Amino acid sequence: MKSEKDAEQTETESQGEPDPVIQEDNENEEADISYEEINDETIAFIQLLESFKVSIEVINKFLANGYDVESLKVIERREIEELLCEPFLGDRTKIIHGLNVWRKSQNLQPVSSPLKLVQNLPQPKDQPETKQREMFSAKFLINKSAKGKQILETYKLSRILTKSQKRMITHIVIDEFKDVFGKLTHIELLSRADELGDLFPTESKESWYQPTFALVAGKKTRLGHLPKGCLYDRNCNYTALQASQQKSNDSENITPPCSPYDADWVEYQQAKTWIRHHEDEWPAVMQKWASTSVIRLYEISKLDKPTCELVLDLFPTLRKPEGYQLGRIDFDTKFPTKSAALFAKWNVLISSLKPIFVADVTDKAGKAILSLLERDLNEDCRDVAYSMLLPYILPCSVLTLLNKSKWKPSYIENRNSFVFWVQNITDLQSKVKAHHISRSENRGMLPCPLVVVVGPELTQLNTFIISFGDAFYRLPTFLKALDVCYKLHKVYNLPFAKECAGSWNLINHVIYDFPLENSCRAKILSIINVINTGS
Repeated sequence: MKSEKDAEQTETESQGEPDPVIQEDNENEEADISYEEINDETIAFIQLLESFKVSIEVINKFLANGYDVESLKVIERREIEELLCEPFLGDRTKIIHGLNVWRKSQNLQPVSSPLKLVQNLPQPKDQPETKQREMFSAKFLINKSAKGKQILETYKLSRILTKSQKRMITHIVIDEFKDVFGKLTHIELLSRADELGDLFPTESKESWYQPTFALVAGKKTRLGHLPKGCLYDRNCNYTALQASQQKSNDSENITPPCSPYDADWVEYQQAKTWIRHHEDEWPAVMQKWASTSVIRLYEISKLDKPTCELVLDLFPTLRKPEGYQLGRIDFDTKFPTKSAALFAKWNVLISSLKPIFVADVTDKAGKAILSLLERDLNEDCRDVAYSMLLPYILPCSVLTLLNKSKWKPSYIENRNSFVFWVQNITDLQSKVKAHHISRSENRGMLPCPLVVVVGPELTQLNTFIISFGDAFYRLPTFLKALDVCYKLHKVYNLPFAKECAGSWNLINHVIYDFPLENSCRAKILSIINVINTGS
């Protein structure tokens, strides 16, 4: 018989949200599953995974990444490998085998070979993979990279390739290729070495890649016990999971133009003072801002943990209603090829996502938003509806807060951290402030740039605003607001809100072609696979 204390505790636990959460066992530190409330679909999903004889921790990983029975019908081998790396290789084998048997019983295709991580949307249908691999030559990748082109120009003048430049060229040639197609073959490595030998003739081809054997005077000759060369080493050691940690964003990072002791730095500090006192001369401010963008981005890159407030205190002119234009200037300086990416790719992305929303959105509030897409909406309301649905297919996993407690955000909490809806503009500042205070005081999370939409109904939205610390920017359209919000995150190194990091990661990767980050990584790979299959 349960004690009154146990009964009271059971009653308390049963009143939470209907999402499954992961809790830690303080006694033995082993993962366990606990549910505040679960539906029949979730129970069926758990029972299916248990039938594969895998550990509870593995089941928790699937739950935390938003998987259900329907997603197991389309999950690919690459996604499973991303989700279950060491030390879960044995469980991974059980999952793949169990899924193959189960899919066969459902008249479905078995788990496929590793998925190609395609970074451009949509994927061309009529172009075979062999042809695509040939297109990603060393010369193509170097000329595609701003840093690569800069190294080429420098080399033409000096005829010297420094050690750091050679390392950067190696990363560009190998990393960009492996992110899309996987490892380079022996023939491809030889081809890349020949190309680099032509581009940098003062560097020996063998330093790029030397195979074990080679044909010398028509005879097969051993060159060494093992292959070697910087291309070979990088090809063996680099994995896509390193992209967000080891690769620079788009290889367009800002090189420090001066040190704090140079005259240029003194001039930069004087320019900051001038801008502060001439905010009424906006065209001149924008011109001065653009001329100091490189040094400013270098200064921000040295901040340990940049926040909205810290950036605004360093550069108070950003608080002006037109301050978002200065953020756009900095973004265009750092990522000059990506300025219009959202406007060019958005319509293609949302049209590809609609079938996924129809299949995967099961929450009542989410279905209500989904039903709006069947109505005659203006472009802004349509784009808001699509954006609000992203957190429903890319839900946040269980978060560990600063006090070590666990928190599983609800769908609405995920959505409100991505697109925040306010019905009356007179309530805007108070409600946004309450949202930020709730995150910071209750859960120890810093305020992030936030898109706010205003209107009495989601079908009657008329105002689009960015909340950036204590600054507010009014934008003409929702898509412009989404674009500005993303650029403020990206250019000032501000982390995405954890609740909606998966939604931002999808845009970051599919729209802006940056490496895929860890937030909802496996689910995003699944979505990309569905998009490419249907394109």
